Amino acid sequence: MRIKLIVLFLFLATSNIAVAQTSNRTVFRFLDVPPNARSAALSGNHVSLYQADLSLFMVNPAYLSEESSRQFSASYVNFLADANYGFINTAYHIDGVGTVGVGIRYAGYGEFNRLDENNNQNGTFNPGDFSFNAGISRELSSRIRIGGSLNWIHSRIDNFRSTALAASFGALYEDIDRDLTIGFSVRNVGSQITTFNSIREPLPLDISLGVSHKPENFPVRVNLMLRQLNEWNQPLLSDTDDPTFSQNLFRHMVLGGEIPFSEQFIIRIGFNQLQHQELKTRDNFDFAGVGLGLGLKFDKFHIDFSRSSYSELGGIFQISVTSRIKTKKSE
Repeated sequence: MRIKLIVLFLFLATSNIAVAQTSNRTVFRFLDVPPNARSAALSGNHVSLYQADLSLFMVNPAYLSEESSRQFSASYVNFLADANYGFINTAYHIDGVGTVGVGIRYAGYGEFNRLDENNNQNGTFNPGDFSFNAGISRELSSRIRIGGSLNWIHSRIDNFRSTALAASFGALYEDIDRDLTIGFSVRNVGSQITTFNSIREPLPLDISLGVSHKPENFPVRVNLMLRQLNEWNQPLLSDTDDPTFSQNLFRHMVLGGEIPFSEQFIIRIGFNQLQHQELKTRDNFDFAGVGLGLGLKFDKFHIDFSRSSYSELGGIFQISVTSRIKTKKSE
């Protein structure tokens, strides 16, 4: 039971990190969980991944493209104890309008005993989070896309409920010939409609800028992102002084690498400095904040796996599957 309570606290009080040590205090932190295993393996919600699938439109709506039309994506994470979360997405291209995407995400935290002030049990409850996302993107040129989305969010903890409405915006520059992608996104601009206990809390606003590039004859595609640029100061509770410019800079950075051995097999690794500093339990380096993964491509399916290290708490595994919905017209 104690482990379950810890897991619930981690989901409610943090983003995709395991110990709430920063000064960031927002609600609906499950919105920060990477929506697919590729992004999780690269240690963050990257906004500029090269030829990303439609599931990442939750991170940057400009990821939606005509190529993602009729695609279907599903992702599942088996978290600590009984906690888990999942994502389902699909998209459709409409000539003259753009590419429309819809998706849902769900987080469940297992079953908890309801106790009164005298520690007497009075039934059980199952806290959980849910959101529905709808977005659209349009091409401005052969290399530039812009997009926007709306997200309806709902969270429940026993008899307490909260709902919110948020908007996200993004832009993407993609040069296939040079294997170069530059992305920008503003996520979770909005407000609570109803609150848990008459206390209004801010949503997890995030402004991110990223670049992905594989230089010619270089074996690794490098992904670099600066996250949460809307809040430059990133102190830890363990800091004795205000962080320096360089400390803040590195705490905003998320670095990932992809090694494409072939079109069908890709190895991935990522590192999140802020996550590492918040999760590490030793003075020497451990693997906190490190993501690992691989991608497999078959005729009809793309399958991605990832493992994100939570230091001594263990590893979090995620699997994602993407395929194209067959129609009579497309067969």
